[in-house]
Amino acid sequence: MEIIISNEEKRNIESLLNDGRVPDLMEYIGNIIHNQPGAMSALAKKTGLGRESLYKILSHDGNPRLNTFEVIINALGFTIKHSHISFEAISRMLKYYSDKNWKETNVI
Repeated sequence: MEIIISNEEKRNIESLLNDGRVPDLMEYIGNIIHNQPGAMSALAKKTGLGRESLYKILSHDGNPRLNTFEVIINALGFTIKHSHISFEAISRMLKYYSDKNWKETNVI
């Protein structure tokens, strides 16, 4: 099974990548995958990740590790390059996840 991503979806993915909006990006990719029968299995095979893990990762609260994020993006035909993602976007991604992890592990 081939995962089909329209030109409009590709532009949206690239925009989310450039903006560093990882939670929105993972949720957007999840919606694309969920709307194609067999696509989750195909992505699991391409990435070597379990389907259950992908369902969790491809949600707004997925919180993927950087290497897992890159594996998924590469499997969909995108490449993360230093020129492709701005320093500010990477900073926003790191801040989001560090804040999120701190809140989850430091319950008041």
